[in-house]
Amino acid sequence: MDSYIVDASVVVKWLNQDRELSTRQAFSLLRGARHGNYTLLSSDLLIHEVLNVLIRSKRMAGVELAEAIETLFLLPYNAVPTTKDLATTAGQIAEKYGMTFYDAIYVALAYTKKSPLVTGNLKDQDKFPEVAVVNIANWSEI
Repeated sequence: MDSYIVDASVVVKWLNQDRELSTRQAFSLLRGARHGNYTLLSSDLLIHEVLNVLIRSKRMAGVELAEAIETLFLLPYNAVPTTKDLATTAGQIAEKYGMTFYDAIYVALAYTKKSPLVTGNLKDQDKFPEVAVVNIANWSEI
């Protein structure tokens, strides 16, 4: 079965559509995973990054935040632990391509799993030439 790496920019769209582009495409990706068409993987750092965005940028609090956290833990993706090898690869990518470790961890995961990275964050994610990057805006179910 095919697998795709998703980053926080995609998952935020599933949890809060306020001021988000390409939500239709993001929900198409989510439906495909729920139907078993492919597997979604992400870094275990995703939870931290997504919740930071929801709290700081989306200003979620109270019941709304609690519901988003509940949903986050029910989404059909597998969190891949950050091992020493994965962290080392991500660190090297971050250093060489001038991106944050947070962005580089998804690129490193896509590289090690040999899976495309689906993202809404193209400013950094597509700097590493050995990873296929899919802009969520261009996602269409196969």
